[in-house]
Amino acid sequence: RQHLLSDPVRLILVAPLRAVLQRVPPRALHASVAFSLSPDQEFGREELIRRLEGMGYTRGSLVTEAGEFAVRGSLIDLFPPSTPGPVRIEFSGDTVESVRLFDPESQRSSEALEKALILPVKEALLFREHFEGAAKRLSARLEEDPSLKDSAPPLLEKIRQNIPFPGVEFYLPYFYPALETLFDFLPPRTSLFLEEPSELEEELSRFGEQAEEAWQNALSREEIWPNPGELFLRKEEFRE
Repeated sequence: RQHLLSDPVRLILVAPLRAVLQRVPPRALHASVAFSLSPDQEFGREELIRRLEGMGYTRGSLVTEAGEFAVRGSLIDLFPPSTPGPVRIEFSGDTVESVRLFDPESQRSSEALEKALILPVKEALLFREHFEGAAKRLSARLEEDPSLKDSAPPLLEKIRQNIPFPGVEFYLPYFYPALETLFDFLPPRTSLFLEEPSELEEELSRFGEQAEEAWQNALSREEIWPNPGELFLRKEEFRE
């Protein structure tokens, strides 16, 4: 989606139906969270670590896959989805001394970069302010529906403690007041092509039925889940 915002003219996008239907964090979030690192830039090492954790990067001892980062003294290795490979940031105090690509297998530094764009790797940002907002919205939902008094508290406690958990992306409506869709990221004159429209219509109906059934089953178990319309485009919205 970052490419759709930064350079949409040169982009051809092929997407499965589920990806098109899924509601996603708003475009403004990309602009507010994404940042760049360049040599000679003033940027605190601890601030970089805080931002990487909030953007969903997993901290480890070595970086070999996208979405990971490692801290070794004055070096911070990370693998953002926006670079051709993992990046090594060397600090001198609170100044970026160098930005280089490195080989994830040999761990040896290679090409120097003038700039590295750092993007989130998770749909749900893990910054404290987003968790606090999600906790407030979930608490309001609990007050509206007392039947969730058994299922909501464990989830609410995780959110209040700023603890990432599996499936957090299914709670995006609590993290962001308004979600968008892939269509919101497309330029005004985008050409859309549907492959096998009749089969797509059947798949659209089938997906809607499955999502509704899964939600109803969750309700019967007194589990708290956003309704399908909060997470995905409904059939009528997709046709529009």
